[in-house]
Amino acid sequence: EAAITYTRTVLETDSSIYWYNRGRDVTENGTFLACMENLISLSFAECLVWNPVEESIAVCGLDEPRLTVTIQYTDPNQRECELILSIGNDRNDTQYFATWSTRNAIYAINKDAVKGLLAAANAI
Repeated sequence: EAAITYTRTVLETDSSIYWYNRGRDVTENGTFLACMENLISLSFAECLVWNPVEESIAVCGLDEPRLTVTIQYTDPNQRECELILSIGNDRNDTQYFATWSTRNAIYAINKDAVKGLLAAANAI
């Protein structure tokens, strides 16, 4: 499994925002910027299963995903938050199965949409 974790840190002294991966500042890193651009523009092709059972999750490869992207941050109310995108098995020649931690569903996502994320995971 490829995994990427980005943690956002805001300095108390001047409110500067920094992003870290494995303890390294990646705020200006090209791979990080490309990864974030991919996440921002990400869209699912369709919702396949709402409120999936464990068997559906396993069949789709989301119990052991090929890629996990985790974004950790503090929201405006100072709560620690985490978003997790998981990419599972091939659905067909052009799509993967995927899920967001904030949604209780399994989606189809076009392979081209996550190509940059997979490249970023392999580059880190």
